Amino acid sequence: TLEVPLPPEGVPAEIGPGLHVQVRACEGGVMIVDANGDPPVDVLQRLSEGLAAIYRTDRFARRHRALAQTTWSEFKHIASLGTHECLVEVPFEDPTGEEQRREHLWMRVTAVNGDTVTATPVHEATVAKGVAVEPQSISPAEVASWRVVIDDEAWGPEQLTALLERIAS
Repeated sequence: TLEVPLPPEGVPAEIGPGLHVQVRACEGGVMIVDANGDPPVDVLQRLSEGLAAIYRTDRFARRHRALAQTTWSEFKHIASLGTHECLVEVPFEDPTGEEQRREHLWMRVTAVNGDTVTATPVHEATVAKGVAVEPQSISPAEVASWRVVIDDEAWGPEQLTALLERIAS
């Protein structure tokens, strides 16, 4: 998923906030190890427990954002029904560091107002500090993705046709 060349062997790369791995040559290929050269048990555990995030490539983020924005009107309609939990994913940037970093936060939709939704963060920011916890108005231009939760299953813009069929049934 990297859009840049792999780092040199033995040089740690940050794949998410606080997640560092490195590439090592081995017989027949390469292996991924943690920053200390050990199996990346901590990284895998944090990912499996949902306690970590992975950076997205620019290409993935652009494609997914475009899909979320082109399906915005259908999402707004579903959210306005008030029958399912609806979430939007919004990028926030932390301009205080040496390099600008972005963090995508999931926000729970509480109201639909014309072309915007009102939403509150579901979790605290780890990279983008100072994100308000009170309800915020979110426009379609700000959205990176959206989800509708039905029976503990999350449906996104890439599943819109199946989601609409599910809701209609």
